Amino acid sequence: MIRGIGVAEGVTIGKAFVKREVEMKVVYRKIENPQLELERFNTAVDKCRIELERRYNKTLNILGQEEAEVYKRHLSVYDGSILLGQVRKEIQEQKINADYILNEVKKKYAAMFDKVADDFLKKKSESIKYIAEEIIKELIGIENKGLGDLTEPVIIFASELDGNDIVHLDKNSVLAIVCELGGKTSYSALVSNNFKIPAVLGAKGILSLVKDGDEVIVDGQKGEVFINPDKEMIDFYFKKVNKEKELEDIFLSFAKQKTKTEDGHQFEIAAEVENNNALLVAKEKGAESVGLFKTEFVFLGQPSMPEEMVQLEAYREAVMLAENADIIFRTMDCSSNHDMPFIYFHEERNPLLGYRSIRVTLTERTLFVTQIKALLRASAYGKIKILLPMVTKIEELLDAKMAIEEAKVELDARHELYDNNIDIGMMVEIPAAAMMIDIFAREVDFLVIGSSELIQLMTAVDRANENLFELFDMYHPGLLRTIRQVVIAAHREGTWISIVGDMANNEILLPFMIAIGVDQVCVNPSMVPKARWLASKTNKAIWDKEIDHLLSLSSGNEIKEYLEKRYYEIYVW
Repeated sequence: MIRGIGVAEGVTIGKAFVKREVEMKVVYRKIENPQLELERFNTAVDKCRIELERRYNKTLNILGQEEAEVYKRHLSVYDGSILLGQVRKEIQEQKINADYILNEVKKKYAAMFDKVADDFLKKKSESIKYIAEEIIKELIGIENKGLGDLTEPVIIFASELDGNDIVHLDKNSVLAIVCELGGKTSYSALVSNNFKIPAVLGAKGILSLVKDGDEVIVDGQKGEVFINPDKEMIDFYFKKVNKEKELEDIFLSFAKQKTKTEDGHQFEIAAEVENNNALLVAKEKGAESVGLFKTEFVFLGQPSMPEEMVQLEAYREAVMLAENADIIFRTMDCSSNHDMPFIYFHEERNPLLGYRSIRVTLTERTLFVTQIKALLRASAYGKIKILLPMVTKIEELLDAKMAIEEAKVELDARHELYDNNIDIGMMVEIPAAAMMIDIFAREVDFLVIGSSELIQLMTAVDRANENLFELFDMYHPGLLRTIRQVVIAAHREGTWISIVGDMANNEILLPFMIAIGVDQVCVNPSMVPKARWLASKTNKAIWDKEIDHLLSLSSGNEIKEYLEKRYYEIYVW
């Protein structure tokens, strides 16, 4: 058995298909006819540009604006870049093959940009490298077929998936994805979650152990991969797979029902969305509200800060699509990893702990107030709330509230309509803030526990680092105790509280979240019906009695084993 990072739930059994990387060899050749070589180069450029546009559009449709932005940035290399012009010039002057010249020019640019700290220029360097390598592959005859030749459903094994794979990937031909690289935030994870197929990433060395046609079991929840298992294990997992399929129709029947536990306790199952397309899916799946709407899609890839009216239209459309359901809009949560050239980011070794989120918006006050004005105006069309991310100190919260008042004053002067009593909340992501949540709770109308960030900061682990995935422990007793105390303190102050992120999407932890009394669990849209069904099978009174024992266990592994055992007893078998 090989263990990796389980990033997309589900279990599957099938045959292995191993995607091997083709080595790119570039050789030096003198040419006799520069014009013919120039034509060969231009043909390759045109083909690669068309293919890149295809990748951009398909990624946009499948994964959304944020993930597609990288291809939009790559496309800009074709427009006015001196890279391609320099290659054309050197082909004619030096009479050397185009692929060799392009490879040498690529190296020069990489050496030049690696010496600068500017994040924008580094991203430009990445785009140049990407475009150059794609054109070189076309010139030397490495076909970009990706996974387009699959004729039957298989389990894909690869070093890592990329944009070329998603263009050619037919979800009906993929049972699961297993990669040596990647983590919970990687491209492969996004693809698997979108396609709703099991995935295990960060499975180091697995490509040396598996070959085409091997019988494989993939458990996306536990992050386990079994190659050529024995009959007893295959029989056990076949039973598990059949049980999950049997439950699928039952889950769907809960899409339009109200959320309540077996003993009548009511709370909300809401959806976390990143754009209006995801909001439509959330409605279809029966989400009672939008518990977190990420607003970064309005800003990503824009050459300048979007104006108030542009933002208003995006938020108003979301409000209208929600049809009177509550929406919690999170203000822009950005860092140097995002494509936002209108904000200057210094190079940082660890953006997670650096200049990001509310630290940026409170510094870029015009940007922040403009977004707040747009959100306030959107409140004239429906019930919305404003959520402030990554608040660490009470001074940050008070400063943000002051900025909101400034926005209201400007709107009043223009006689604009908005909800003057709009609810303002903050995310609980920083351990220091969690420890004094009673004080914060008195200053806000609601709280949202951002479990993904809280896990990272409490366990000192970057969840994107596949070398440390075993330390990214959402069952850590200290973490669970902290979250319980946060909920107790919030309710003591009369403040509504929800949870979102990795923990909210982990069905094994749902009984814990119900027992500690969160008012809302905010999940991925596709999980809404299943979460509601699980809630209907959960007896809160029984779990209330078990919670002290659960939190008395000394390790995350013990807690996980306990919850998994209870999960299969109550919900599966």
